[in-house]
Amino acid sequence: IVSPPHGTGYADDGLPSDRQLAYYEARARGGVGLIVVGSLHVYPPQWAAPGENLAEDPRAVPGYRRLAAAVHAHGTAIVGQLHFSGRQISGSGLHRPVLAASPLASPQVGEIPKELEPHEIDDLIDHFGLSAANIAAGGFAGVEIFSSQGYGINQFLSPATNHRDDEWGGPLENRMRLLLQVVARVREAVGEGVLVGVRLSMDDLVEGGLTLAESCQVVAALEATGAVDYVNASAASSQQWPLWIGDAGVPAGTFVPLLAEFRRATSLPLAIATRIKDPLHAEAILAEGNADLVGMNRALIADPDLPRKA
Repeated sequence: IVSPPHGTGYADDGLPSDRQLAYYEARARGGVGLIVVGSLHVYPPQWAAPGENLAEDPRAVPGYRRLAAAVHAHGTAIVGQLHFSGRQISGSGLHRPVLAASPLASPQVGEIPKELEPHEIDDLIDHFGLSAANIAAGGFAGVEIFSSQGYGINQFLSPATNHRDDEWGGPLENRMRLLLQVVARVREAVGEGVLVGVRLSMDDLVEGGLTLAESCQVVAALEATGAVDYVNASAASSQQWPLWIGDAGVPAGTFVPLLAEFRRATSLPLAIATRIKDPLHAEAILAEGNADLVGMNRALIADPDLPRKA
């Protein structure tokens, strides 16, 4: 059972806090096998919320060490998810433009972002590496690269949000370039012996978006790098917000049916989440053989001791 990535708003001016430590330690004490800490922002010019962590800041490393030690004491692994929002934030609090793959407004935010220029893309890739190095120095078992749900890197992958005509846009080979270069830089930054995962949309589920067939090519390319240890499979994009969070109107295990075809494209370990509410359902998903890890988020918010009880 995985505690999947989600924002808590518990950071203290971008740094790990005592409240954040207590939150994740409760899940470790409850018996969860892996915790993925979400909303670790890699790019200071696009950091909009003081309650979220700024991974690039070296001042955060001592707090990460405390957090990792608290979780590891209960036999649980901890991974930090590296986050770049792209157009999925408002520029009103930034006093600078929001940066994205193309100048296309998010359905939620409604602001037209500035298209990232090549030198800014290079800078972004560098910041992924700096952030990954900080997480590794903080004693985390690994890092996860966020490339799903219509956020920053997914905006490059999806033809619905990437209208570029340079080396970063057009055919899938170009659209996946940013993800592959980020993976390479992150692996270089953390070295061997540290997990590198990717949260990847199996299907954007929107007209003109990233399809399951294309995502199968992306995951095969990720495996071919030899730098990725697992994939956190998800789906949907910003046009269906908040489908990947999945309220009571969304069917249980809503993205599980996509796994069978995705599984055939890769031998990497796969995680799946969204509307998986109880251990019996989680076990049934594992028994089908298409996933290796099952994320349960609100079930653990309701009862952090659920894995131990099960």
